[in-house]
Amino acid sequence: MSLNDLSYMGNLLGEGFFADNVITILGAEKDVGPKESKILNRITSFMNKIKRGKQQVDTGQLDSEAVESIGAYYKAIITFQALTQKIEVAEDQNFKKLVEQINEEVRISLANNKIEPMKLENTIGFFKAIQRETLIETSRYCTKESEVFSWSKKIL
Repeated sequence: MSLNDLSYMGNLLGEGFFADNVITILGAEKDVGPKESKILNRITSFMNKIKRGKQQVDTGQLDSEAVESIGAYYKAIITFQALTQKIEVAEDQNFKKLVEQINEEVRISLANNKIEPMKLENTIGFFKAIQRETLIETSRYCTKESEVFSWSKKIL
């Protein structure tokens, strides 16, 4: 496995663990404590990266976080397509609407200081799709022919 492969797998697993945390924390009704607040704020940050990534793709104007925000946008488009079961490019209006709905669900949870899974359906569904797509991609990646590392002899 090359250094690029390891880096890609690290990013992929990080996304998967983030999605797992979102689903776990938002899956049960409870008050918003520090752990819940942190994950809700990370969701908001992720949604903002998606919006910045879309804007950068649309305008061609890149900033210092372009790789990260365009990567988030790309992941969101793949996830949106999986959610809508469409092969063609996701409709811009529906995609924007989903991002705004997720932002609104998170904003309301923070404002009410309450996690209510029934009021976070778009958010939970979106992150379940990320979880599923990440698992599929990781499985594909891990089923490639494995390389056995061989270490050169240590010379004393």
